[in-house]
Amino acid sequence: MTQGSPKFKQRPRTRNEITPVGCGLAVFMLIVGLMIGGLAAFILTPSLINLDVTRTALAVDRANLQLTSNALAGNAQSQQALATERAFYAQSTQAQLDQTATQSQRFVQATQTAITIFSFDQMTQVAQSYAATQAAMAANATQVELDFQMTRDAFNTP
Repeated sequence: MTQGSPKFKQRPRTRNEITPVGCGLAVFMLIVGLMIGGLAAFILTPSLINLDVTRTALAVDRANLQLTSNALAGNAQSQQALATERAFYAQSTQAQLDQTATQSQRFVQATQTAITIFSFDQMTQVAQSYAATQAAMAANATQVELDFQMTRDAFNTP
């Protein structure tokens, strides 16, 4: 018997040939898949890392913008308070200037009143001095007249 023992069945030959080709094709596809996956990871990893960095940078920028917004709001409030304080200062300065102007006007009026009173006192003094001078001159004229009459009587009496 040329066929051999019935215990061992022979496999078809075509199936033996397909298995190494299929295995080789599977290994080739695995290698190609690994290469494509590695290439994709190599290409996409920086993008993914960059996206994470970009998200972090955006979060930091958002936080900084919020801090800036808060600072500007606080600055606006302090500017408003400063403007109010300066307005009060300007009003108090204006009130002091008005008071100083009023006081200066009162000093001018008091000085003019004092000058007027002093002038009236001087005019009264001048009038009194003039009256006294007139009285003294009248008395002196009377004395001169009496002296003249006595002198004339003395010359006329033998």
